[in-house]
Amino acid sequence: MGPYSAVGSEGDPAAAAPYVRKALDLYSKLSAASPADAALEKGQLEAMAAWLHLQYRLSQLDEGQRAAQELIAETARLDPSMAATVEAQRYLSTAYLELGLIQMASPGGNGCGRVASQGGGGVGRSHAGCMRTDPALQEQLAHAERELVVTLLITAGSVPEAAEAARNAVAAVEGCADPSCRMRHAQALGTLGEIEWAALERRDEGRPALRRAVSEFEALSVEDPANLVFSNAAAQLRSYLALTLMGSEEAVALARQNMALVDGADAALTHGHERWMVHHIVFDAALNGVGRYADGESELRRVIDDSRAWNPNADLGWSAFHELAIAHAVTGDFAQALVDARQEWRQRKGPLRTS
Repeated sequence: MGPYSAVGSEGDPAAAAPYVRKALDLYSKLSAASPADAALEKGQLEAMAAWLHLQYRLSQLDEGQRAAQELIAETARLDPSMAATVEAQRYLSTAYLELGLIQMASPGGNGCGRVASQGGGGVGRSHAGCMRTDPALQEQLAHAERELVVTLLITAGSVPEAAEAARNAVAAVEGCADPSCRMRHAQALGTLGEIEWAALERRDEGRPALRRAVSEFEALSVEDPANLVFSNAAAQLRSYLALTLMGSEEAVALARQNMALVDGADAALTHGHERWMVHHIVFDAALNGVGRYADGESELRRVIDDSRAWNPNADLGWSAFHELAIAHAVTGDFAQALVDARQEWRQRKGPLRTS
């Protein structure tokens, strides 16, 4: 039922949603009819957590906030004995983690740091003694620590504390052979590599961490080729690794790998569009980095034109025009560089414009 356990369904949240909803309705009815049955209660909590996760994947933020509050309320109403039997704190942690992600994605992003820290504390305090023998709890703690990293960086800009949380996330699943643990290990290692490279300027540590994270995700993708979560995560870190290698043919080769990825079922959703545009912008930047400005410009123009239909966010538009401005400035086309720079500046105010 969890987000990474249904092999082959991870890339199609829209198709999964009605089945998860049906499971949730069934478990809710069965649990209400037999309130003392711990197995039914645990099944209901698992279904609620899966439904909550899907709302974030589908960008249904209002429904996601409702689902999170319902899961929090369900864990709160359990008596202590039932709560311990079904590991209610684990699901409470899930609710806070997903709620933090949803609030971060919502306009303003208010409260995400507080919510994420609640998510980490819930699982860590309750299960510290058995953490190393339960892969599900190890994965949950790594997830909590990694989301805490993100919220610390966004809300407080606290790099040393964020780096420490990233190391904790890596350590939480170190040596765990379960696929969910391995996925979290690769994810946390990639995040740590990004922090060490960009924020702490530990180049000798950051790039090897990124390489290892990409390699771990690629290994998971080979074992489970239908799991688009693994392949997309590998691509995201591959793009970042390419950015650390700008000016080299290796950067071009890494970015080109992402251009060959097969679109998932979420290709028509906002997440899918944004992922596509990021891969193209990184590839174009890599081409610029080795002096292939004409190739880079051609690709960037196509990306910008194709993206107008779905209104990319201002950061993506800014990045695309920034690369165009650089290419024209380097090649001496200062008039066009000025046009691109003006459009780049406009991206700070809103989505791509057609004029």
